[in-house]
Amino acid sequence: MFVSSFKQRLKDCLTQNWSDNLSSSSRCDTYCTFKSLLNIEKYLSIDIPFYFRNSFARFLCSIHKLNIELGRRNGLERKDRICSFCFLNGNQLIIEDEYHAFFIC
Repeated sequence: MFVSSFKQRLKDCLTQNWSDNLSSSSRCDTYCTFKSLLNIEKYLSIDIPFYFRNSFARFLCSIHKLNIELGRRNGLERKDRICSFCFLNGNQLIIEDEYHAFFIC
């Protein structure tokens, strides 16, 4: 009984640490939107080409070349990470994050 209680306590501590680290990270905005539980993602177990799984995982982990990530790496403030396409075509100052790139732009 002690061993199972101890295992559960370790899992709870791990989950809480994961959640705290995720919420305090400046990099994981999109990941926090899609990921709320510490479990294996379903897209990893379905039969899709490796390229798609890899691309999706890289997107969720912010390993891409959108200005939201490039600006973070270069020390720009979030408000200065604008979408160059929207700025050049409509003179709009919109932050280029993952949501904007996929659903708006």
